Amino acid sequence: MAAHIVVFDYAEPRQKLMAWFLSDSGLHNVRVTAVEDLRHALLATPRVLVINSNAENEEIAGLVAEVRGMDGGRLRIIVLHGGQHKEDETPIDADICVHYVGDVDALVEAARAALADDIPDPDPHEAGEEVTDR
Repeated sequence: MAAHIVVFDYAEPRQKLMAWFLSDSGLHNVRVTAVEDLRHALLATPRVLVINSNAENEEIAGLVAEVRGMDGGRLRIIVLHGGQHKEDETPIDADICVHYVGDVDALVEAARAALADDIPDPDPHEAGEEVTDR
């Protein structure tokens, strides 16, 4: 069975054990840690990509733009990152952005919302707040 979710623990993960939390909640996923492995995992056409990283926002934005160029717009992208956006930086083109969540169940709910195409707001940060507050 192919995984519907790919968790990309890029550089230093923002939320340790994210792939395990998803699996423990019944959400089958594949975890990768290198860009080449991510490209390979995307060939299996998953439905959701979780980019879990403490990398700089500009770096994450570039990675998301690259993935968007490969997937044709069908993939839902969740980004877990540190935040602190600056006015002049490239926006991250994710469906859901989550900065600070202490409850991993909220992150699982974000993955479920993405799988169900239940993204409540076009702004990724507003969507992140709404799905993690459910």
